[in-house]
Amino acid sequence: MARTIHRIDLTCGLFSAEGAPDPRVESQTCSWFFDIPSGRDAPDAWEELLHRILYDRNVASSRQRPGNRNWYGMNSFTREALDPLSFLFWEGPNAEQFPWLAAERRMIWEPAVCYIVSNDGRYEFLQGEEFSELLAWRLYEEEQITEEIASGFFDQYFGKPDSGARLLAARAERLLHFRTIQQPGNAFRKPVGAEPICSGPITGSGSPGQPEGS
Repeated sequence: MARTIHRIDLTCGLFSAEGAPDPRVESQTCSWFFDIPSGRDAPDAWEELLHRILYDRNVASSRQRPGNRNWYGMNSFTREALDPLSFLFWEGPNAEQFPWLAAERRMIWEPAVCYIVSNDGRYEFLQGEEFSELLAWRLYEEEQITEEIASGFFDQYFGKPDSGARLLAARAERLLHFRTIQQPGNAFRKPVGAEPICSGPITGSGSPGQPEGS
């Protein structure tokens, strides 16, 4: 399935266990970046995915702090398709060219700012540098750039003259890494499409009204 790169700007607020907005905390806008199948690039699919990511984050928070029943919820979001090729050549510090690196530095309560999504809707976190690498691999796989250009990008991005040769030599391993959505061990993951479609509230540390992991 074809894939696309998107930037999502979402506005979130802090809510009480009863679902009331916390008046002491202003709404916050944050930017997340996704490598996602084109078939899942639809408003309803995005809404479900973003709520699910936030729900999983809230479960993780409730596990860490059982007495705190507040949760972050999404108020709204906008999406923008990005052209990976536009990020391939730059001058100056990386963070000026790659917005996900700047967003990653600002991250406070978010689980991550970069995500890869499988064809069936499961997701995995990526580090900012992994996301940058992934964009180059996508272009290379789609034959939009040559091996020489990919190698030059890796050399410049990682600041070492052998980075391109090393990564290209390990391309099979790296591509497998990006094609495999890892199970998060003991971390809670709400099933794709599970009702209700919401960010919270959390009952206990699992699904609303159900034991954790059900």
